[in-house]
Amino acid sequence: MSNKIYRGWINQPSTLQDLHELHGKKCIVEDRGDASVRIWFTEGPVHSMMCLRGAVEREQISKAG
Repeated sequence: MSNKIYRGWINQPSTLQDLHELHGKKCIVEDRGDASVRIWFTEGPVHSMMCLRGAVEREQISKAG
């Protein structure tokens, strides 16, 4: 399976969720088809991390097509 790279954002609104402090932060996602994805941030103290796929939502860049 090939890697997919796309823009996304952290969707962890509950204070009980692990990545709550990063909720709403935009990121670049590398999806290898596993349960986890690698994400990169372009700003802030965290540069990259692994997280569960369910913690990240794909960002819609365009409604066209």
